[in-house]
Amino acid sequence: MEHIPFDVPTTDLPKLMQPPFGYRHDQWLAARRDLALKKSKAREMVKRIAKNGTNEEHGYSFVEAADVYDLMRPILAECQLGFEVEFIQKRVERAIGSSATITDVDLLITYMDLETGYFEQKILNATGLDHGDKGIYKAYTGGEKYALIIEFMIPTGGDAEGGRPTKAVEASGAEQEPPQEPAISSEQIGQIKLKVETLCKVPGEPVEQRTRRVNGMYSSLAMKLQLKELNVALLSGLSEGQAEIVLQHLDEWLENRRQFEERKGVAK
Repeated sequence: MEHIPFDVPTTDLPKLMQPPFGYRHDQWLAARRDLALKKSKAREMVKRIAKNGTNEEHGYSFVEAADVYDLMRPILAECQLGFEVEFIQKRVERAIGSSATITDVDLLITYMDLETGYFEQKILNATGLDHGDKGIYKAYTGGEKYALIIEFMIPTGGDAEGGRPTKAVEASGAEQEPPQEPAISSEQIGQIKLKVETLCKVPGEPVEQRTRRVNGMYSSLAMKLQLKELNVALLSGLSEGQAEIVLQHLDEWLENRRQFEERKGVAK
């Protein structure tokens, strides 16, 4: 099944929105509907997950992957949904300071209707920070965890019903926040807005359609930052480091689009 890469110009998207091989259009719509209904049922069944993991070094709490798996395993089985994660490639590995390394990987996420065999796929860029050689493992595990959290809209934070409190909660009665990072600058906000508009601009296109594309672009960036939501109004809440990550991805997408248009021009 084809997925829609972020570097494909909008004018070429209709070619990718055709039924996959072997499906008539009505069969395709029915299969998509059935899969969407099962996902919707699964979302109704999820419960809040407590942040039972604690980062002692930086003093903040997080949702453990094992808790997400324990929640979703019986739900996926009851809804007859398949969930698979495949490693595609390591995109980049960069040093942070003298000992830490950030690893970016591409993961292929598959959601399948186990009754019909119909599936949908998405590409997720995941990031892992490690002081040793576990960057790829952490990126894979984090990507898998957040793919489930985002797709099935799992609420996180606080103490889930029947769950155990985090160490931070036991010590202070409230979750500790991670240390404050420098806030995003006005210059970074301006650069992000400009690059998003450049990526989403198609001459002669209705404003409503461009607005939908801009919203989709910010949703993609939210996934890369492992956030539930991101839009123009929320940019001011990002840190300086998060803004740099966003700008790196936008620069990469702009370069991919430039190369795509060059190849398209040569082909003509």
